[in-house]
Amino acid sequence: MSENENQAPPRRRRVDRYREEPEQPASENPAEIDTGVRYTVGNADRANARFGEAQRLYDSQSQWAVPPYVSGSYDPVRENGRTEEQSPWVSGVQDTVNASWGKPAYDGPSTAQTAWQVPENPRDTRGKRQRQGKNNRKKLLAILVPLLVVAVGAAVAAGLWISNVARGQADEKRQNEERAAALRAQVGPYDNLYCENVFVDGIDLGGMSQAEARAAVEKSAADRNWTIVLTWNGETYDTLTPATTGVSYDVENALYEAWQQGHVGSDAQRAEVMNALAVEPYRGESISGEPDLTQVEARVSLLADQLYEAPVDAYLKDFDSNRTDPFVFEPEKMGVVLDTRSLEAQITAMIHGCESGTIELADTVHEMAPETTVASLRQERYALIGQGITNISTSSPYERNENIARAFELISGTILKPGETFSFNKVVGERTEANGFLPATEYVYGEHKEGIGGGVCQASSTLYIAAVRANLRINKRTAHSLAVNYTTYGRDATVYWYDRHKVDLAFTNNTEYPIYITAARQSDPKNRNRWICVVNIYGHTLGEGITYDIVTEETVIPAPEEAEIKRDKDAKYVMYKDEQYVLQEAADGVSVQSWRVKYENGVEVNREDLYTDVYAAKQQIIYVGTRERPMD
Repeated sequence: MSENENQAPPRRRRVDRYREEPEQPASENPAEIDTGVRYTVGNADRANARFGEAQRLYDSQSQWAVPPYVSGSYDPVRENGRTEEQSPWVSGVQDTVNASWGKPAYDGPSTAQTAWQVPENPRDTRGKRQRQGKNNRKKLLAILVPLLVVAVGAAVAAGLWISNVARGQADEKRQNEERAAALRAQVGPYDNLYCENVFVDGIDLGGMSQAEARAAVEKSAADRNWTIVLTWNGETYDTLTPATTGVSYDVENALYEAWQQGHVGSDAQRAEVMNALAVEPYRGESISGEPDLTQVEARVSLLADQLYEAPVDAYLKDFDSNRTDPFVFEPEKMGVVLDTRSLEAQITAMIHGCESGTIELADTVHEMAPETTVASLRQERYALIGQGITNISTSSPYERNENIARAFELISGTILKPGETFSFNKVVGERTEANGFLPATEYVYGEHKEGIGGGVCQASSTLYIAAVRANLRINKRTAHSLAVNYTTYGRDATVYWYDRHKVDLAFTNNTEYPIYITAARQSDPKNRNRWICVVNIYGHTLGEGITYDIVTEETVIPAPEEAEIKRDKDAKYVMYKDEQYVLQEAADGVSVQSWRVKYENGVEVNREDLYTDVYAAKQQIIYVGTRERPMD
């Protein structure tokens, strides 16, 4: 090995990372000056390490520099009695195999012994180093070959992965491009047109331009500018328009909202909206604001007040006993009430449907019946509750018939309040010519006598029958002593007024309502040649299906077999003894038990005792003369 080789500095890589800086001598002593240069390794200061004359200082602020070794030795520099292990690698492999050292290292002024000596046989040392380098290379190859195999495999795998990723990215890009093209094909035709399944005011705007849609909706809104007219029997009562109910139309806003359907966002977002419209179409309205139903209610309420008519109850206006129908009623009047709920519902439906038209209020007006009607009064308050009818004999003289008519004239029209009592003698009065009665035959204590007012007993008997049937309480009633020809036993009632002796018929209104009496002599509808007596008593109904009548039971009393012979001293009937006049034929008598019987729908339900009357049997009465007939 030449001296130049021994003095050549160790080879290094990336020289730019190192800097050399000669160490200034610390003393003027030549021995100390020849101590070499200072090495700075990292942040550690390695001074006084000598590597030969051509040795240089390599310094790095961030990496280890070449480690200082004692010249001619592989041992690191000792400092302060410590051995510090240093890495031989700085920015690559530091080749120290061919390094040779010319001088021993200076180990300080107080150290006489050198740190190392040059070997006696440099060739042996070099060979050793070469063998060691060869071994190191083998070891390095043993490590690097497997690493190289792994690296090659990893590179191949990485290449395959990169190839697959590139292929996947290409496929994804192609799919995205196809998807974008499909979306564009779907939404593109509607860039300037309304999407399908978009409606405003019921108009299908799909495929229309904005101008076409505006024209269609504006025409529809104009057509739907409704007017509702409320009339009553052809007369206009009120008119409703959108303005009166707080309703207006906003065509522009309705069209704007409709345009937003399928025209906002990316193609994908637009397509999503269009797909949703196919399932559930968009339905917009140009109408703005909800109808103010309080205004509708207020108008309807005002109409209801204007149209309202309260029902009027029927009532008895007059009682005229001279009329066939004695009662004159003020008829009921139906009330008028507006069905506000029905009318409001019709108006609201037309408003929401923007429908014009006319509503006839009469169709939503109901009649309201009063509580009392003429029919209900007749049925409940002024019902015929008792009636008596007797026939007047065709042989009855005129005077007698007129007396009956006069008695009825005085009785008819009587109104008997609840609790009041009717007296025949009090109502009819004394039977005198001054009172309108005529002389006629009458029964007086079993005999026919001439008197004024004959015939009134038929009037009283007819009234008695009606009073019993009206279920009035009978206070006074007397039967005739003899049978009469105008009614049966037990149904007659005699009356009499002579001086201080009176026989009366009396009954009381024992109901809670007034009773009304009509009485008349009238023509028999079955026989115009005969008169009949008719007495009607009206009052509160007796009840549904309830009637009363007189029921009698008779027991015969046989007539005497022998006649009564009377001498006609006054020659009233006969004069001579060989003459006789039968004044009265013999007749059986009868004992009569009478009851007031109550019926429900024709079935007897109750029986009340009235009277037991005895009509005496009649003995034949014969008048004979008292004189002897002269001889011729």
